[in-house]
Amino acid sequence: DKLYEGTDLIDPDDIEGLGITFAWHKVGETEIISTEPYIHFANVSEDDEGQYVCDITNACGVHTENPFQIIVKSSPQIVGQPQDLEVCEGESLDVTVSATGDNLTYAWYRNNGDGYQFLGEGDVTNQGSTYHAPTVAVAYGGSYYCVVRSGIECGTQYSDTVMVSVGTLPRITMQPRPAVMALCEGEEYGLGIRATGEGIHYQWYNN
Repeated sequence: DKLYEGTDLIDPDDIEGLGITFAWHKVGETEIISTEPYIHFANVSEDDEGQYVCDITNACGVHTENPFQIIVKSSPQIVGQPQDLEVCEGESLDVTVSATGDNLTYAWYRNNGDGYQFLGEGDVTNQGSTYHAPTVAVAYGGSYYCVVRSGIECGTQYSDTVMVSVGTLPRITMQPRPAVMALCEGEEYGLGIRATGEGIHYQWYNN
């Protein structure tokens, strides 16, 4: 049987009879785990993995049941949370979570103001431990989190919610006019430009 860490197992065989005793143990070991007609794992862990048998005894002798094996699958555990990120428009984006467990799957979600949306097919992402976008736009800014599941139904883990900030590239909204200007020596003249963006600095050059 396959068991998941943290679950219970009761495996009774309903064997009844006068003077019968039971002795459960691991194959190759002598330590008696249970003397009941069943073996009970209150909180299964990897240490419980292995083959088990039950020796059934009465006045006429001993009968040993065929061994059965317990395989313990690891529940997902997040060991590395994603981090807040700042990227510029046009750059690549990688949001990463680290997890341990068996047969893990990852599902990323983003909220850029319209509620959380699953980043599935049609988006520039692989549904793995890293959400990757090769070229981000302003719409990629927002809060992100990842749902980590075990493909063998051993549980679900939710990552921390992190913020991705996307800085916009500077855009010129007004060019200097006219492009060519004839001036008389001694005249006063000024050039102006308008631009949008975050944290803009201006530097003029004479060509």
